Amino acid sequence: MNTKGIFTPEQISDSVNKYWKKYASEPDASTVNKAECKSIVEATVNALGRLGSGHKFNEDKFTSAYKKVDFMGAEKNFKAVVLGLVTTLAKPDDK
Repeated sequence: MNTKGIFTPEQISDSVNKYWKKYASEPDASTVNKAECKSIVEATVNALGRLGSGHKFNEDKFTSAYKKVDFMGAEKNFKAVVLGLVTTLAKPDDK
């Protein structure tokens, strides 16, 4: 985490990779569905929060952010989408 309380891209990527292997239907899957995505994002945001920010996963914010990235309801979320969701949800509310 930097001095502004924002996590580094490496911290976010490392944590997403860890939980992707745990929650994706296959560790080397290229996409995840909404339920898997939510599990990865929730675990990652909570893990990053334990590193020092105290920030926790928020269901309402996830639902709102997810609608923006999967507005068609395809449920084919690439790792880049998951990284974006984590980045959005892990930052402090005033940043």
